[in-house]
Amino acid sequence: MKRRIPALVLLALLAAALLASVQAGSAKTPPRPPKGFFGIGPQTGVTPADARYMRAGGIESVRVPVAWQAIQPTRKGGYQWGGLDETVETATRAGLRVLPFIYGTPRWLARNWRTLPVSNGQQRAA
Repeated sequence: MKRRIPALVLLALLAAALLASVQAGSAKTPPRPPKGFFGIGPQTGVTPADARYMRAGGIESVRVPVAWQAIQPTRKGGYQWGGLDETVETATRAGLRVLPFIYGTPRWLARNWRTLPVSNGQQRAA
């Protein structure tokens, strides 16, 4: 019993110190995130209604996946950005920032679209 009393006192002091540090820390205002921080990566196309809901919910940006194969289907065929037009227009009309990201490797560069194009000079140059 005599050993339990110092242990209980120590435990009570630790709990009080922890509680005091939590209360002291909660008085500080957390820093605000940078503008455009809150975004979304939709799994389907963005409709005007979706964009309005996002904006009303505090969403500021839309991450848009772009398949490299769709943009550049052949090595020398040029670029085809038209598939993004509707998404970009819908998002920007609602005041959302569009943050595209490229994924995948086109067939003319690697057999498997998941293969990173870094194995040789030709791939790295593309």
